This record gives sequence, C-alpha cells and structure tokens, in this order.
Amino acid sequence: MLKSTKENQSISFHNTIAWRNQTRFIWLDTIRCESCWSCVEVCPNNVIGKIILPFGLHKHAHIDYAEQCTGCKKCVRECPVEAVTYTYCLSNHKETQSCNK
Repeated sequence: MLKSTKENQSISFHNTIAWRNQTRFIWLDTIRCESCWSCVEVCPNNVIGKIILPFGLHKHAHIDYAEQCTGCKKCVRECPVEAVTYTYCLSNHKETQSCNK
C-alpha cells in the first residue's frame, strides 16, 4: 500500500477490500462525490485522500486517516455536491439543524 501525501496526490493505492468512507464525525458518499477534491484541499489533518485508478475509470474522495478527524466540518461546508455529511450529532441522538452546517 502506498500512502497518499499532499505532494503526491496524482496516484494513490488503497486496500480495495476495506470500505473506508466514514470517521467518528463524518460520512463520505463516494457515489455522490464528483472528484473536485475540495474536501481534500481544505482538510487540516489530511483525513481525506483521493482514489484515482488508471485512465480515470474510477475516482473519488476517500477517508485515509479516520482517527485524525476532529470534526471541524470544513469538508462538509466545502463540498459542492453534499457528498460529505456530518454525522456525530446523529449518532449521539442530538439531531439539530446546526449539526449539518
């Protein structure tokens, strides 16, 4: 497995068996993701990375380091297609309008 870094984001290899699309705070809808990479750029902790297979056949954002997510919501606010959802409030039964903003 080759770890993705900010300097080398053109190619990244991941364990294709492990579906990593959530952290304690967020859920990433990889089907809805349009590969604009806004969430990758704005994440201060490098939690979100890229999946890019050769020839552009398959690409989307991906959770690389779930344990580093602090729930800052920068990725949630930045995603233009709402592929990233803040889920911490929902999982703690404290759903409010301010949870997802």
